[in-house]
Amino acid sequence: MNFSARLVIVSVIAWLALLSVGGCTRAHNASSPSPQTPTAAQVSIVAPVAVTIDANGETVLEVTVRLHNPSAQPLQLFAGTPCAVFRWAVASADKIVQREPNRLCAQVVAAAVLPAHESIEQQHKITLDNARYRSGDEYLLRYQFWRHDGVHVFTLTD
Repeated sequence: MNFSARLVIVSVIAWLALLSVGGCTRAHNASSPSPQTPTAAQVSIVAPVAVTIDANGETVLEVTVRLHNPSAQPLQLFAGTPCAVFRWAVASADKIVQREPNRLCAQVVAAAVLPAHESIEQQHKITLDNARYRSGDEYLLRYQFWRHDGVHVFTLTD
């Protein structure tokens, strides 16, 4: 296995470990940066708190993630790959229920600059596998946007 492959594997394992311990303790729409990016940037999400289960087997959760730079300095943004700019996992009170599916992605670093006092936002559709969820239960959408972590709580309904 070459160095690049090992680095990707270690990065994925570290991120999954971060998801499994860091996300559950944060408040709704947490805006604290990840340990890798010590900035005052604020991450937030617009997403429904109640999601109706689609009878066809898959439910789509539409979200808009936003990163705001309140500082007077530009913020350098980096992600390991373009696929790592936005990542997510859904958890119940005691376990990971569903993770973002693996995707084939270009192995290049994604980079951008967020100017002072500006925001960047993206829209995403997260497909939930109904077989993994129960109506009425509360779930945590733990997400990472440009390496800044946030949590959104939602409930599935019939």
